[in-house]
Amino acid sequence: MKPEKKDNDLNLFGQLRVEKPEAFWSAQRARILAKLPERRNALRGLPAWTLAPAFAAAFLLVMAWFAQKQPTTPSMPEAEVQMLENLDMLSEMDILQKIPEQELI
Repeated sequence: MKPEKKDNDLNLFGQLRVEKPEAFWSAQRARILAKLPERRNALRGLPAWTLAPAFAAAFLLVMAWFAQKQPTTPSMPEAEVQMLENLDMLSEMDILQKIPEQELI
């Protein structure tokens, strides 16, 4: 009868396992616990008042960017302006045709 794969895996892991003495684990635990206060201080970060200049600089940059982006009104090209003037003259053409030529000169 063939042993199950799970039994084979447990047997293999049991053979590969390295036993470490209890002294190793207690020394490891002591090193980790000794470094914990250092890590807590390192993770504490900066006080909030030291970040105030950075926030002020970011705020000024954003305000300068918004001040720079003013909405521009599109200017009409010269050809469109002339065309609109011609349309105005065409609408007044019937009035101009009724005026005798001597009065226009």
